[in-house]
Amino acid sequence: MLDILFIILKIIGILLLVLIGLFLLIILLVLFVPIRYRLSLEHGEHFDYEGRVSWLLHIIHLRISQRNQKPHIRIRIFGFIFYDSLRQVVKKKRKKVKQTSNEISTLLKTGNQVKFEEKTIEENEKLSLDKRIENKKKLNSHDKDDDHEKDHEKLSSAHIESRERVDKLGESEDGQGDHHFEDKADSQSFRERASQATEEEVPETFLGKIKFKIISMLHKVKSFFNSLKERLQGWFKSLIKLKQRLSLIKNFIEDEINKEGIRLTASSLFQMLKHILPTKLNSYLVFGTGDPCSTGQILGVLGILYSIYGDNIQIVPDFENQRFEGKHKAKGRIRLVTILIIVIKLMIDKRFKELKTNIKLLKEAL
Repeated sequence: MLDILFIILKIIGILLLVLIGLFLLIILLVLFVPIRYRLSLEHGEHFDYEGRVSWLLHIIHLRISQRNQKPHIRIRIFGFIFYDSLRQVVKKKRKKVKQTSNEISTLLKTGNQVKFEEKTIEENEKLSLDKRIENKKKLNSHDKDDDHEKDHEKLSSAHIESRERVDKLGESEDGQGDHHFEDKADSQSFRERASQATEEEVPETFLGKIKFKIISMLHKVKSFFNSLKERLQGWFKSLIKLKQRLSLIKNFIEDEINKEGIRLTASSLFQMLKHILPTKLNSYLVFGTGDPCSTGQILGVLGILYSIYGDNIQIVPDFENQRFEGKHKAKGRIRLVTILIIVIKLMIDKRFKELKTNIKLLKEAL
């Protein structure tokens, strides 16, 4: 039994070691095997490009291109096509054609059924027309009898309502006859008082209106000056805050520790760009803005590329016409180990750590 257990444990250990070895091998391949790329670009009358990215002897291969304004993307893994944009477009078109053919067949099948149903509907309509005519005649006779009964009921109800109104009016005249003269006297006294009050209040309301207008104008002027004062105070406070922020940023930049950290980050970023940029470049460019002054300035800026790539670049300025034509080819590789080493060195350095802490403090202060 123990021998069997030992054998099982050996097999499990061997399998675990194999899996760990494969995992480490994949990590090493990803880190040390470079990702290679090629680029070619033509611009002028047409804009065409082609880019290829491959890894580990073209086991994984990506191609992106555009010819005659038709983009094309293709991915291959172990030589087999994993994704192709043009094939998918063809498949979609075939599916659409199949769908249209199926729709046509269904329409033809349903067409005969529709014709049969239309015939049956017409026959049913002819049979039902006679029945409808008979029913209408019966309904018209019943409606006439109902109308006569309704008119008789309306006349009787109107007669009863008129009799009730006459009785109520007689009772109200007997009860309200005594109070008629008292109501007239009260209304006359109220009118006299109202006329006297209006005659006395006319000059007071006129002066009150003038006073109200003056007070409202003064209140508006006062509110305007108060709002202007508040705005000026807000602008002054914002200027003070901006001055304080600028002074904090200035002190942050002038600090020697921060300067060293900024230099370190800049140098590490430059190393990464130098590694990513193409190792080989062949470029032919003809450009012109139509203005000799601006073309000369751009030529001076592009002259920096001569110091990096030398004679592989040809730049031809056109001082008279507006042009931008050229052919460019580039080749390079990206090794993930070098980028990882640069990043680890930067993260471990004390100057970068101090710069990070100082940036956090600056954010809190701002």
